[in-house]
Amino acid sequence: MPEEVRAETLMHALTELELAFQGLATDGEFQRELDGILKDYVGRGESLYFAERLTEHYKSAHGKGPDIYFKEKI
Repeated sequence: MPEEVRAETLMHALTELELAFQGLATDGEFQRELDGILKDYVGRGESLYFAERLTEHYKSAHGKGPDIYFKEKI
């Protein structure tokens, strides 16, 4: 099967997925549920602390270097 035909067969599914995402992206109830899942199961609710002085310490003379964050483990 040519690649163009395979890609074309996915267009309906991609359009359906895009419409579902657009509907859920503005749904407050869904977003609250998603936030809870991300916090409790993915760990995204843990805060990050920007280590400003440590970041500055590791910057080169040209001002380039890593941005350093600490993850607060709950």
